[in-house]
Amino acid sequence: MEESSQRGSISMIVLLILYGIADVECSLPVDLASEEKVLPPTTLPLTSPTSSVTTANLSTSTYVTAIPPIPPSDRDRFLTFAESGHHQTFMFAKDNTFIQLDGDIIQRFQLRLCREISFKFRTRLPHGLLVYHNVKNPVFKMQPYALYVIVEKGELKVVHVFGKHLTSVTVGRALNRDQWHSVVVTIDVHGARLIAKVDQLKEEVYLKGLSFDTNYGITDNLTSVILIGGLSSEEKLHGVKYIIESFVGCISDMVLSSGKAASDLLPIVPLIATKHENVKEGCIDKCRTMENLCFGGSRCINEYNGYRCDCFGTLYEEHLCDVFTATVLTLRGSSYVSYRVYDWKDRVHSTSTRVSMHFKTRFDDSALFYASGQIDDKHHYIALSIHDEKVAIQIDLGDGSVEDYLGEKVNNNMWHNLTVVLQEQTVNVYLDSMTETYELPGSARFVCIDPEIYICGGPDLHKMKGLKSFNNFAGNLKYVYYNDVSILYELKQNNPKVHYIGVLDPEFEDIDIEVIPITYPFASSHIWWPLNQSHSVNLKFDFKTSKNMAVLAYSQTSAQGYWEVRMVKEEIRFELVSDVGKNVTVLKSVKFNVSNDWHNVELDYRKGRIKMTVDHHNKHVQVFGLDFELQDKIVIGSGLKSANLGLIGCMRNIKINGLLIEPRFVIMTERVVGEVAIDDCRYVDPCTRPNTCEHGGICSVREDRVICNCDKTGYIGENCHFATFRKTCEELALLGYTRNDVYLIDIDGNGKFPPAHVKCEFQIEADSSTTVVEHNLPSQVDVRSASGNDFSFSIKYREFTAEMLQELISHSLYCRQYIKYDCMKAPLELHSATWFISSSNNTVDFLGSVKRGYCPCGVNATCVNATKSCNCDSNEDGKWHSDEGTFVEPTSLGITDMFFLQQKDLPEDAQGRITLGPLECVETNTQRYVVTFTTSQSYIEVPGWRKGDIAFSFRTTGTSAILLFQPPIRPNYPSFMVALTSEHELTFNFTLNTGTTRKLVINSKRKLNGGEWHKIWIDYNFYHVRFMLNTEYQMLNLLLEEEFGPFEGSMFIGGATAEHLKKSAVNQGLIGCFRGLVVNGEILDIYSYMSVHLSEIIKDCKPSCVPNPCQNKAICKELWSSYECICKNPWAHLGTHCEENINEKALTFQTKESYLKKNYLIDNATDAEKHRLKKMMTENVLMNLRTYDDNALVLYANDNLNNFIHLFIQNGTEIIYLFNDEDEIIQMNVTYQKINQGESVQIAIIRTGNTTTLHVNENNATIERTAKLLTNYTNKPWVNPELEVIRPQRPPAPPTDYFQMNLGGFDPYSLHLAARAQQLPQGGYVGCVRGFKIADHVVDLSRKALQNIDQDLTGVLPECNMKCDSEPCKNGGICTEDFTNQESSCDCELTSYFGEYCVEEKGADFNGESILQRKFLLSGPVFKVKIKLAFSSNDLRQKKSVLLLVQTENKRSYYILVAITQTGYLKFEENREEEAYGAEVTNRKFLNGARHTIYYTRTNQEAKLLIDRIEIPLEKVAPQIVDASDIGSNEVQVGGLNTTDPRLKNYKGYNGCLSNILVEINEYEMKPLEEYMLFTRLNSAEVNAVNAQGVRSAQCSADFDEAWPDQAQLAAAHNGSFPSSGDKTWVEDPPSRNPYDSLYQQPDAEEENTDKFFIALICVFLLGLCYCGYHMWRTHKAYKLSLEKQTDENIMRSKEQATKLQEPTISFLQLNKEPLVEEPTTDTEIKKSNGVTIDAVPVVIVEIPNEGSMGRKGSLRYRDIIEKEKVWETLEEKDEMSESDSDEEKVNGDREADCGEPDSQSSEDEEEEHANSHQEFSANGRMEHNKGPPTQTSLTTQLPYKIDEDDTNELLTSTA
Repeated sequence: MEESSQRGSISMIVLLILYGIADVECSLPVDLASEEKVLPPTTLPLTSPTSSVTTANLSTSTYVTAIPPIPPSDRDRFLTFAESGHHQTFMFAKDNTFIQLDGDIIQRFQLRLCREISFKFRTRLPHGLLVYHNVKNPVFKMQPYALYVIVEKGELKVVHVFGKHLTSVTVGRALNRDQWHSVVVTIDVHGARLIAKVDQLKEEVYLKGLSFDTNYGITDNLTSVILIGGLSSEEKLHGVKYIIESFVGCISDMVLSSGKAASDLLPIVPLIATKHENVKEGCIDKCRTMENLCFGGSRCINEYNGYRCDCFGTLYEEHLCDVFTATVLTLRGSSYVSYRVYDWKDRVHSTSTRVSMHFKTRFDDSALFYASGQIDDKHHYIALSIHDEKVAIQIDLGDGSVEDYLGEKVNNNMWHNLTVVLQEQTVNVYLDSMTETYELPGSARFVCIDPEIYICGGPDLHKMKGLKSFNNFAGNLKYVYYNDVSILYELKQNNPKVHYIGVLDPEFEDIDIEVIPITYPFASSHIWWPLNQSHSVNLKFDFKTSKNMAVLAYSQTSAQGYWEVRMVKEEIRFELVSDVGKNVTVLKSVKFNVSNDWHNVELDYRKGRIKMTVDHHNKHVQVFGLDFELQDKIVIGSGLKSANLGLIGCMRNIKINGLLIEPRFVIMTERVVGEVAIDDCRYVDPCTRPNTCEHGGICSVREDRVICNCDKTGYIGENCHFATFRKTCEELALLGYTRNDVYLIDIDGNGKFPPAHVKCEFQIEADSSTTVVEHNLPSQVDVRSASGNDFSFSIKYREFTAEMLQELISHSLYCRQYIKYDCMKAPLELHSATWFISSSNNTVDFLGSVKRGYCPCGVNATCVNATKSCNCDSNEDGKWHSDEGTFVEPTSLGITDMFFLQQKDLPEDAQGRITLGPLECVETNTQRYVVTFTTSQSYIEVPGWRKGDIAFSFRTTGTSAILLFQPPIRPNYPSFMVALTSEHELTFNFTLNTGTTRKLVINSKRKLNGGEWHKIWIDYNFYHVRFMLNTEYQMLNLLLEEEFGPFEGSMFIGGATAEHLKKSAVNQGLIGCFRGLVVNGEILDIYSYMSVHLSEIIKDCKPSCVPNPCQNKAICKELWSSYECICKNPWAHLGTHCEENINEKALTFQTKESYLKKNYLIDNATDAEKHRLKKMMTENVLMNLRTYDDNALVLYANDNLNNFIHLFIQNGTEIIYLFNDEDEIIQMNVTYQKINQGESVQIAIIRTGNTTTLHVNENNATIERTAKLLTNYTNKPWVNPELEVIRPQRPPAPPTDYFQMNLGGFDPYSLHLAARAQQLPQGGYVGCVRGFKIADHVVDLSRKALQNIDQDLTGVLPECNMKCDSEPCKNGGICTEDFTNQESSCDCELTSYFGEYCVEEKGADFNGESILQRKFLLSGPVFKVKIKLAFSSNDLRQKKSVLLLVQTENKRSYYILVAITQTGYLKFEENREEEAYGAEVTNRKFLNGARHTIYYTRTNQEAKLLIDRIEIPLEKVAPQIVDASDIGSNEVQVGGLNTTDPRLKNYKGYNGCLSNILVEINEYEMKPLEEYMLFTRLNSAEVNAVNAQGVRSAQCSADFDEAWPDQAQLAAAHNGSFPSSGDKTWVEDPPSRNPYDSLYQQPDAEEENTDKFFIALICVFLLGLCYCGYHMWRTHKAYKLSLEKQTDENIMRSKEQATKLQEPTISFLQLNKEPLVEEPTTDTEIKKSNGVTIDAVPVVIVEIPNEGSMGRKGSLRYRDIIEKEKVWETLEEKDEMSESDSDEEKVNGDREADCGEPDSQSSEDEEEEHANSHQEFSANGRMEHNKGPPTQTSLTTQLPYKIDEDDTNELLTSTA
């Protein structure tokens, strides 16, 4: 035991030492690569006797000694943590890691001083934030400042931001190789320099924006904040402008220095961190810890937050390189593998690159590997290929290439190992046992490649510089590595960075590829090969086909002839037509056994001799006199004369004149006609290829192409790929849908799942939509009763499979499904009697979000019986109870199966009912990341779009803007741009892989710059590119050689860099909002990429126009950082916010006799006013009218010199303006159709230097004449007096100076009508005149009227208060103003309502079986008809139902029918006896619960039909002949029909609401519904009801159906992008009960017998235990009695012998608790505890001569004292202990018997030692007795026996 304890202690010490070494070792700022040597570290002692130490709990069982922190005064300039101070190196390995310094610690680090930051770092990632510096509390009006030191693309980048100025410098390359690099960043504020140094490299730039005198414009001391390795949450909230990922790696030796000059910098000492999170001290190499589990031989790669294993050079794979295997991939010459090394933003320069692979092939001329890139206009590439049976190598880093050939016959179908290693300028190539080393020319040391590398092929191989072969590889691959990545292993693990490109699926097995067949999928497909001989040809090939006829080979002869090798059933024929004109054919054939196997054909022609061999059966033919010469080519696989009979099958081993045709080469040349493929002859039928026709499209082959019929699939495109329905309800909401209804959506877009009907509930949750999927399980289904059997339900969801439910659940924010069980005396018993199956095939035996077997009440302890897990499990009180819950976990959602087992002995009245709610999913809000661009120069740079689809939304008020732009990484590479190019035009420009630029343009019917949101989608496949805007789209067909994308590089949102804008057709960015960027289904967090360019970009979209600051119904034009109010009436509404309304100053003329007159004579008091008013003749004039007049005088004014202005209304549609230009009358007319409709009519007379313009609202007219006043009076002033309408009195003598104005009429005493007034009536004006403005003066008309005391102003009111402005007419009623009575009236004709305000309704509900019949009289033809009605219904039954029927006697055949079709459309038809007209409205559903209206009028042949107030054209239909047996009657039938007319026999009764029915036939008006319901007493007796109880008074729905789409929207719907909400009702039979038989359930009798037998066994077992316990107790009691008896006997003998003893000698003895030799006691001996004092009788040694053969026994253990010096103890004490020990020994023995024999050997040793001690004691006893003195008497004095606490025992005695 001691040895094991010592070994454990030593192990712990060694372990602690190792941990200490690792800790110190990891803090060294050196590269700890495995191959480098590390100097032995100096370690501190674990304990120190001279200093106080503390212990830290490292684990539950390990304690180490912690080193005390170093006092701050003893620390140097390097950064340390406050709590330790021993480490200067720190590791950042988690998210949200940072070290923060601020406050007094770095008080000297001021902006106004020169500053320097120095440190060392190491990392493997090409990006990360190293240091960030900012000002914690900037002073007022200080421009924004920030300094960033980051790693970007493996380079060090320093960014200095001050105000709007950005200065950056980049230095170093390949800094992410996990090696230490030294960094020094210096800011010289006086010299305005930014200096960055990495190792020995140094770059310096000029700092922009600094002031010459005050640098940053401040002189105060400001508190700085420095963050290292990442950003704190506080800084993120402050809006850091340059967001970048946190650093992962180690940073060491951080020093901050500052000073007044760059040459006088002093470090800050001590530099102690203020705060830090998730940062570890030291730099721990995971590969040097016990966490490293990489298998032997592999290389561990430290990643700080973990590690990974590089299996290169081993025969192992998997993550730990511990599985002996190899992933083998077989390629067949048509496929290849690509690997994306990195994302574009992480593009790096590499000093070390390794490429390795094992390959095996039979084919020469193949590509093996290619990687290329371009940097600084230098092209880099690594090209490996097989050429001339050797491995061809060509590598170039931009300054010249290295090229060589290695190996021999590498296509010998043996495995070959090829490895290429680039280390700066050195290239090492290993091929099997060969090794070659090359030096690259030039100074380039870094490899810079594009992200995508290609293995064994690639796209456009002929464009890849350096490759010697342009053929894809055919053979086997394994152990393919790029650096430390096993490409094939990652491919098999479905790593998204590795792609297999090919028609065939990847084959991960070693398959020997002996030959590459060519597939001809179409009869016209073929290849041709040039012939260089004209007199002979040798053709060999193998073929197979399932057809019985095919042309295999064809060639033309020089004499206009041809020959063919043709298969016809069981023959291979050679047909020669030497001259088409001679009609001579030579036909020879060879028979063969037809099968689907390969057949061999050889044709040999030489000088008139033909030899043809088929499957080794040959035939020789001599063609006498028919020698022919061959032309220059031969066609294989078809014949030009009979192209439709070409081969549909495969060929291989094609040899022409001994030359083997290489299939991989020929299919890439122009020698292929039609489609020829290399697919291992697996897809001869092109319809069997993967994804030929997707989504259930019907595939067919027509001539040389595949046709896909996509009808009724919900998809469009050449292969039915593109979904026509939107993906989510959220997308419908973005398109403007707000009505909760049933819609068709496609939950995975272009994915595999078909469209399905769901119910969309918009905005149920905040900023989200809810998708509801119905199922066929009704509510409250009985599932449990006394007589029930075990059964299960299989629930069917509406058009959703379980897999589709999971897809919906997976892309939703969250889902829920309600469930409820109602019970009365029917327990639920979850798990045992009730359980469910979810769509993920998981068993659900709980209700809601609780644990298994429970209901919510069981978890909350609120059940009826608190001891039960559900309410229904304690259902014994005869009452109804229920358990309910809501499933929310994805594994329990979408219940598809329910199982119910019936419990035994249920009462007769027991019942259980189940209710399952629909699946409701709240969709992920894809629009949550919203930004506002306030300037056209701002943009956001995000990771680029490579492949897949992309979607986003925008809103703007500009007419031109870049929305999304991804520039090419170099010229002619794929790129794209989405831009707004006009207010109705959106353009999508993109560059294809061929370098061709294409464009898609959508000319939207909607205005795109109206400030509304617009949604854009872009998706594509091999055949098309689709560009969608809202509900419109355009598609572009791609050519066979064209490919859309993939794109590389960064993508810019809302604009681009200035450099890119110069080259772009659209040269300004977006001013507006951008949101919802979704790339490949992933929502891009735009906020995380808001970088330094974004000083004018705002999170969220908060338009300045919300709320609208503009007044008087002005339109707020959004400028996104400001706004502009566009006044509704710019003439009358003035001010920045249109807040001033000059129309408030108004007059109302109530009658035609009322008017306002102002006459100004010579009066000083009124001269100013007269002068202002007289300006109307020469200055601008504004006036606003509201009237219903057709002809009325508005304004007439004149002066004493006959100058005048005249304005009046003509025919209610024209404003005429007359004025004089000196002696000529000028007339201006402007037509406006709504002058007399009570609307606001703004009139403006605008005069310029030589023109006059008359504006009437938006219409205007301009003439090049102006008003020039007469200066002299004459009574005949005009040269064209015929134009005068009103004339003043003109006396011969000049009248007195005056000016008069008449408004709304004229004074007949001073003004007279001219002759022209008969054509242009000048009636009085009734209405409002408002906003009378002359030049800059607004005439206060109200005050003018009140001041005019000389005129009777009856009928002139000093305001304009129109009743119609309060919109009293509801439901679309038209309001008409009565100016005379100051009242208004409503025209309700088209509203489907009546009453004063169009709100009254008389309606009734019909149950589908009731009819109202109203008879009427009719004489003569029907020449006038009016029908009015409204209806609303939710009838779920699909049937033809009649709303209204007007029918005459059968002999006349006239009728009017208003009905609903079986599909829910509305049908109207009128049979006019001689001809019939009708319409069926099919672009909407009418049984949707909304209110619909029908209005029809006809007078003679002029008819108008309005459905929902939209005019529907009537079409002529074929009239049907009536053949009825009875006479019939003239009657109106409402809600159904009761007629014998055979034309109407298929129609049924209507179920729904009907109201406000009016039928007018030839002036005979009927209101059958009102008459029947006694709303009117008139003609009520004329109405008869069938099934009267089915007609009940009711109000129809007041919700009108939303506005119909206009014609443009209907066209958009037709092109497939408009969602369908058809088939809103779903009728499905409830699920059937499937009997359930348990696989594990036994018969009831057997169960009961088993239970009884088990209970009996338990009883027997318990009885046995009781008997054993009783027996042990009796045995133990008997044993104790025997011990007591023996003890008593020993005591008696001892007393007898004691009286015979001599006087004993007494001594004092020191007793040790731990003797040198163990006492002869058993291992179960119990020792006395310390600290106990026991009084004992003094122990006396009595020596008596031995008189017998046996030694006498004394009261002391003689052996212990004399020989072993053991502890002395009294015999009585020993006996007591012996008795207790015996008892315990027996118990322990029993325990040992039960527990086995773990210590059996030690027990035997102890027993042997005990026996020996007894023997020794006997011998010693005899010896002492022979030598002993005379007998001594015993002492009777008692002495204390003491046991001290210091582990020593003393026996206190005294001499007698």
